[in-house]
Amino acid sequence: MLIFKQFVLVGMICMVSLLAYGQTTNLPPNAKTKTKGITEIDISQELDAINQYDQNSPIKAKPLKLLNEDEWTTLELNNPDEFNYYRAAQNYYDELSHRVKCALTTDQLWTIYFYDQDMKEELLNY
Repeated sequence: MLIFKQFVLVGMICMVSLLAYGQTTNLPPNAKTKTKGITEIDISQELDAINQYDQNSPIKAKPLKLLNEDEWTTLELNNPDEFNYYRAAQNYYDELSHRVKCALTTDQLWTIYFYDQDMKEELLNY
């Protein structure tokens, strides 16, 4: 569970300032956000560069290995809402193209997953 808290913390620190524009979020169940200390990040250069990557390019986004099988089972039994949320996050990461994983870091992908639902969907088209 520590890894989840770290991702939430990174997402809050690096939050894309879409909350100010009334965008909906996709935070983990029962997550609390703070607006103090939030920094806007600009990933436009990374997005512009997505098409330059090919299958031989190194991946910036580390593979998501959120939990081992025993931890998944325990989470599913004890907290189905969190289980569904993190299983959906894992599935989303798995669906992303190699080019997207080369262009963006894991932290950037989590931030987009939490705070920018339009960009989250757009990334699936690359």
